Amino acid sequence: MWRAFSTGSTPDLTSPIVISTIPIDGAVSALIGGNLAATFSESMNPLTITASTFTLRQGATAISGTVSYTGVT
Repeated sequence: MWRAFSTGSTPDLTSPIVISTIPIDGAVSALIGGNLAATFSESMNPLTITASTFTLRQGATAISGTVSYTGVT
C-alpha cells in the first residue's frame, strides 16, 4: 500500500549570495587584526560556514582567521 506524505515547503532553488561586506568591496586597506564581515542574502546552515568552506584571500594567498556565523552574517 502506498502512502502520501509531505516533506515541507517548496525547495529553495535560489543560491545565496553575499550582499554586503565590511570593509566594503574594493576597499584599498583594512585594519590588521580587524574584524571582517560578509552578509548573505538569506540564512545559511551554520554547520556549513567553517574555516575550510569560507576563506579570505589576498590574491591567491589565503589569510588565516577565525570564522563564525550568526543570522545572515
